[in-house]
Amino acid sequence: MGSGKTTVAEKVCSLNGFSLVDLDERIEAKESRKISEIFASDGEEYFRTIESKLLKDNLVYEKQVVSTGGGIVLQEENRELLKESGTVFWLYATATTIFERIKDDKNRPLINTNKSKEEIIQKIESMMSARFELYKDTADVIINTDRLSPEECADEILKEYKLLT
Repeated sequence: MGSGKTTVAEKVCSLNGFSLVDLDERIEAKESRKISEIFASDGEEYFRTIESKLLKDNLVYEKQVVSTGGGIVLQEENRELLKESGTVFWLYATATTIFERIKDDKNRPLINTNKSKEEIIQKIESMMSARFELYKDTADVIINTDRLSPEECADEILKEYKLLT
């Protein structure tokens, strides 16, 4: 969350002509409600089940970029599907950068609380720490987005992608 996945995916697609699958958008369309509403009414486990099904349904085409939510790696099946489907890029940012990028977004169910900035950054760090090895083991390429514009990040992805394919 907040690493730039959606914005950068859009840039990559516009630069190389691939189609974009934004998994969060697909989930919201299927459910006819925001992800924050899904979390609030049905919980994270329900959301993760939908997320996994839609991931599987959308990894069938070539020449596409699939932008996932940050928790996609929590289920082993998802990690295996991602690794089998193509080149996996992990867009990484520090907790402080993530906080600055998403602090005003009211549709972030895992961080929208009445807590202080420091407490929210600690929560982001905790989530990142719990997922770190999963991200690392799934990704083919890791890109730190802290100091990159979306355009620079997209250029880096395309450069790496060409080297790997």
